[in-house]
Amino acid sequence: MTRRQTLRGGTLDEAIDALLAQMVSLGLELAPISRAEVHRRLGLTSRATLVGDRGRRIESARIAQLKESGIDPDGARRRRSF
Repeated sequence: MTRRQTLRGGTLDEAIDALLAQMVSLGLELAPISRAEVHRRLGLTSRATLVGDRGRRIESARIAQLKESGIDPDGARRRRSF
């Protein structure tokens, strides 16, 4: 079994950007964006790497994906909180 190389720093940032672009192009039905999904697809061991600037990029990609699908991101958030 081969071990996957650990993603860190700039390499992790590039991998996140590439994955988010791919997930946005696939659409909401095939690849919904969330921190947990990005974590799973990249094979990371710690979710602590997806905070700060990386977390903001994931959140903005999620909002862009929702808008592309014709869903109001603010409305979806409000419905979930009720």
